[in-house]
Amino acid sequence: MDAEERYQFCNRAYEDWFGHDRESVRGLRVQEVLGDLAYQAIQDNIEAALSGESIQYEVDVPYRSGGTRHVDAAYIPDVADDGTVRGFVALVTDVTARVQGARRA
Repeated sequence: MDAEERYQFCNRAYEDWFGHDRESVRGLRVQEVLGDLAYQAIQDNIEAALSGESIQYEVDVPYRSGGTRHVDAAYIPDVADDGTVRGFVALVTDVTARVQGARRA
């Protein structure tokens, strides 16, 4: 993501997860792709990453196109030599099955 929360890249797993190809996502804002409810669930973490803080969290996210999923996410800021945050790299793993199993136990 860049500093305006626009996608610059997504990988194949992301394409499969959300049904968006790389080219259709590039340049779109996070909220446009994920939907309002999902964005609200992660917005504070995005803002922290864009302030230069490395973030790791788990949360239930109600994705518009894929139901509710429990994700483990890490956001790593992309900081220029002058200290300007250019955006962040998001590493997101769907851990829904693990969390559901633990909740049942």
